[in-house]
Amino acid sequence: MQLVNPLFDNDLAGSWRSATPTPAAGNSRVFADNIPPHIRQVKHSPEQPRSIDIVTVTAKVTDPDGVDNVTLLYQLVDPGDYFGPGQPRFYNIWITTDMHDDGVNDDLITGDGIYTVQLPESLQAHRRLVRYRISVTDSLGNGLLVPMPTIHSRTLPTLFMTVFLPGKVPFVRVGL
Repeated sequence: MQLVNPLFDNDLAGSWRSATPTPAAGNSRVFADNIPPHIRQVKHSPEQPRSIDIVTVTAKVTDPDGVDNVTLLYQLVDPGDYFGPGQPRFYNIWITTDMHDDGVNDDLITGDGIYTVQLPESLQAHRRLVRYRISVTDSLGNGLLVPMPTIHSRTLPTLFMTVFLPGKVPFVRVGL
């Protein structure tokens, strides 16, 4: 991990990027003069949604230059139709919806830096996987997508939730 700029707040994860180490040298591969937007405290509620639930996704988004746009990108993966990294659908089929900090649609406080979007219950189906990512652009046009892909992986990490029918308990098998 490398600090994007030694003048940035190194307590914030967004100030760091994965890159090949450069011992005793500057972090030229990740160096930036302008601090990137920070996305943290990403949550979805309910944590284990059922097919009758509206799902609320929130994220704390900040940038000293001001936040211009926050977008949730999501994919729906139905049971028996799994697709993952390395398959074209994984990279091409993302649905976008704007997140807001305007005090409506379960966004509790206007202007508090917590951006919110609600995914309707019509998206929720038993055993459906919902993958999601968050994209932000600041007022200068600098952008960030989280989770961020790393140089060590060809996969694009995503956050996800799986939906279950009310009263149905999923069987989870953990392999060692």
